[in-house]
This record gives sequence, structure tokens and C-alpha cells, in this order.
Amino acid sequence: MLWYVAFSMPAPLSGTPTNHPCLQRTQFEVIARNEYTKTDEKNPVDCSLYYLALKKKTLLLGLWRMATWSREQAATHRLLSNNFNEARWKTAALKNAYALMGKHRFGNISSISNCDILDRLRWRL
Repeated sequence: MLWYVAFSMPAPLSGTPTNHPCLQRTQFEVIARNEYTKTDEKNPVDCSLYYLALKKKTLLLGLWRMATWSREQAATHRLLSNNFNEARWKTAALKNAYALMGKHRFGNISSISNCDILDRLRWRL
């Protein structure tokens, strides 16, 4: 299941088995994996926000390590390797995220790991 398919589905009623947090998390993991593998290129940009929302930064770091063909690989890998619990790196990540948003590169906003913006995405997971 890809994101556009999941997004077009009607929202489940509360109390139904599909509204259970574990099942939602599993479905979100499937969406993230399918977004990554939807093309032969296997671009980590396609699944970055999903894996960060799932708090799987190390998995995403591994995907970026394998993306040697990408011109953004070294910079993104270096940025994701930092500890975002430190104020310095949290500020750097937010600045990078806002710069990418200004360029309308929403898929590349993988730098917002553990930041306030991403915490808003996690409320349902």
C-alpha cells in the first residue's frame, strides 16, 4: 500500500480493530517500505518522513548510506548522524527543514528528526 492509496481510504471508526495503534503503526511501516521500493532507484527521500515519524532514524541512516548514487547522500548522511537531542543540532535541523520547505522540497525534509515539527506528525503513531 502506498501513501496515496492509504490517504484515499475512509477513516476507520473509533473502536474498530483497524484503529488500534499497533495496527496503525504496522500499516505506516508498510507504507514507508513501499514508498522506498516503489521505483528501481530506491530513493530514501521518498520514505524519510515516514521512518522519522516512526522513530526509525537508524534505519533511515542505513538507507542513506546505501544511496551512493545520490548527490545529497554525503550531506544527508552526515546530518542524520548527529544527536538531535542536543540544542545545537536541533537548531541546525530546524533551519535546514525550513530552508527545504522554502524551496518546496517537502520530501527532503529528513533533517527534522526529533524536532517539534515531526512531533506533530507522531501524535497518531
